[in-house]
Amino acid sequence: MLAGLIVCVYYIVSTYPFFTQMTGFSGAWWFGIESISSGVFGVPAGFVVAVVVSLVDQKPDAYTRALMDCIRHP
Repeated sequence: MLAGLIVCVYYIVSTYPFFTQMTGFSGAWWFGIESISSGVFGVPAGFVVAVVVSLVDQKPDAYTRALMDCIRHP
């Protein structure tokens, strides 16, 4: 989620006229999408990071799996 937020904020700050005048930093529009629609880039970024972290992270131990099975099936 944090990765998506960072991508959104970066895109808004680099393309929205108010922020480009304040900071002096002006970036190009990505694929012609306006700054108000920055979630188009933030949501996929957050999803990709979540998938990568879940693949890199270690598997839960037997106790944790048993606890999750108990919670899922009352």
